[in-house]
Order: sequence, then C-alpha cells, then structure tokens
Amino acid sequence: MSQRNFDVVIIGAGPAGLEAATVVAQAGLACVVVDKMGPGGELMNLGALIGVPDLDADATGPDLLGTLLDRAMSTGAEIAIDEISEVTCDHALVAVGGDDSYSSKAVVVATGLTPGTTGLADEARYEGMGLSHCAHCDAPLYAGKPVAVAGHDAWAVEEAIELAGYASQVTLIAAGALVASGERLDSLRGASNVSVVSGRIVALEGSDGLEAIRVAGSDGEQRIAARGLFLQVGRKPALDMLPPGGYSAEGVFLAGDARQGAGRTITEAIADGARAGHNAVTWVRARAGA
Repeated sequence: MSQRNFDVVIIGAGPAGLEAATVVAQAGLACVVVDKMGPGGELMNLGALIGVPDLDADATGPDLLGTLLDRAMSTGAEIAIDEISEVTCDHALVAVGGDDSYSSKAVVVATGLTPGTTGLADEARYEGMGLSHCAHCDAPLYAGKPVAVAGHDAWAVEEAIELAGYASQVTLIAAGALVASGERLDSLRGASNVSVVSGRIVALEGSDGLEAIRVAGSDGEQRIAARGLFLQVGRKPALDMLPPGGYSAEGVFLAGDARQGAGRTITEAIADGARAGHNAVTWVRARAGA
C-alpha cells in the first residue's frame, strides 16, 4: 500500500463531496475524492429531479451527477475508487483505504447515510427477497404487486410517488408527520393507489420472500400485504471510519447527510458541501501560515 499526499481528502463522491471538491480545487489546493463505488452516491438512484434549481424539467440524478463531476474534475480534483476504513491523526490526517492511504491537512467526510433498516432481528432473511433501498432501481420488479415504503421524510415520499407508477398498491408507513414540499405531498395524495399508515413496523412475514408487514399504531396492530418493502427508516450518518468525536478539532469536516442535522435535499447537500469545502480551505491555509 502506498501513501499519497494531498492538501484535502474528500471521502464520498455524492453531491456534497463533489461540490466540496470543486471549491477546494478552485482554491488551488490539491484534493482527491475517494469513494468505494465511484462517483454518484444516491444521485445514481434518482429519476426525474424536482425542485433543483438550474436543471431542465426532465433532468435525472445521473444528469446532475455528470454536471457536478465535470465541474469538479475540470477544476483539478482527482477521483479515486477505494474504500476508506479508518481516518487517523498523527501530525497529518491519513485516510486509510484498501488500495492506498491518503495523507492530508484536512478531510471532508461526505459519506451520506447508512442503508435503511427496520431493526428487526430477522430482517436479513428478506434482503434481496422483498427488501429494497431504491425505488428507481427496483420498482419494475414489483409491477402489479402491492408494496410498502417505510419512512416519513422527503426521500420516502419520492419513493412512494415513483412506486405508484408500477405497483398495484403502495402503502407509506410513517412513524411521524410527512416532511416534504407541498407540491410533492400533493402528488402523493393525488395518486389513487397510495395510502398512508401511521405506525412502526413490528414484524415481516413470508416463507419464500416478503408477503406482508405488521404495523403497530395508535389504533393497534394491522397486517399489510406487501411483496416489496422500500426502507427509508433507521438511516444514520455513515461515519464508521471516524473514531468517537471524529477529530472535529483536527481538520475533519462533515458535509451533506453525513452531518447530523443536515437538510435531506439535493440542493441542501450541494450547499453543505460547498461550506465544508470553504472550511477545509480556510483550515489548510491557516495551518500553512502558522
């Protein structure tokens, strides 16, 4: 394993990470964006984008990815495919990957969220047999079948709207009030095959793949027929490579969904990545002048 040296290392090549890279590279600093899957993040799983400024009405997630990636690379940012397992701090920050390690003065972590989970002990038996994390990827597999979406944020609403074009029935299982724009909520309510159920999932049923979901709510428990369950619950910032505390005082900056409390929209992720990029630039320049 070789060690490569940069001013800033950015972990995660989704919208926040790519925007951070553009800001850093425009400032004349050497930076690399490292992602285990390559550029894209959740943008690769999104169809038509709603409410993103400066995009054509029919622009998709991959379309936006192309714009962000071209901008980052044209300013001088480097892209590396590698999985970062650890970030250490010993005079310099080092992001440890499987192929190389990356030494830098600052690190931007834009790794997004972990996959959704019900938290149920037997969930793993339905992985690939009814559980999904991407409506844009898997919706055609459930054409004419009943499905459910678990979650109450804007991502869950989008999943339900997209699935409505394929499934016979979509049940959105929400543990809280729905959080989405008025336009998207109107689209959700306007879909004749979408219903919203308040509660939390307490059991999955099916001997040969998912067949039904049990949901506990204020009125008791109910059984909902579903051959597919799209999970947007139980997600948390993907920060396993950081130690407790995250070296917050040592030049590590969180961006996008990886930052606790960040807005969960593409527009906010891009803006958050820009802020993290500017903070990293300020940090590096302050260290150079110290």
